[in-house]
Amino acid sequence: MLYRQYRQMRHFLIGIVFFLAAAKANAQPEHETMRVMRLWAKAYIDRDTAFLDKVMDESWTFAGGNNFRTNKRDGIEAFKKDKRRYLSIKYYNPEAKTYGNTAVVTTEEEVKLQQENGDTVTIRSLVTDVFVRKKDGWKCVRTHKSPVETGN
Repeated sequence: MLYRQYRQMRHFLIGIVFFLAAAKANAQPEHETMRVMRLWAKAYIDRDTAFLDKVMDESWTFAGGNNFRTNKRDGIEAFKKDKRRYLSIKYYNPEAKTYGNTAVVTTEEEVKLQQENGDTVTIRSLVTDVFVRKKDGWKCVRTHKSPVETGN
């Protein structure tokens, strides 16, 4: 009887280990895509266009306020010419969900910029990024931003 209880407990503990391992594996893609988001923000602050080129898939497109649209090539070229300085990029209430090799990240983003004239502005947006896992990591294929009105 004692041996049977020991076996049952052992099977129970093995089941818990497998459950926890599966939970960690399922959470890993969300963690990876949020890490990419933080690195992407750092790339804007550091003006690291090589990283932007790496994280954006060739099919990447952006859609934003005022019916603005761009693709990867034009977006990176515009960023290179942009004279504003990115001071900080913060994410609030980020949420990442994976669906196989696709991840959708939603968050509220706060970007602090220094304009050419030295003035500092803060832009808040609701952001949705869609990532696809490729052989060389997570690549963003779509970005959508909607401005958040601040009650100034």
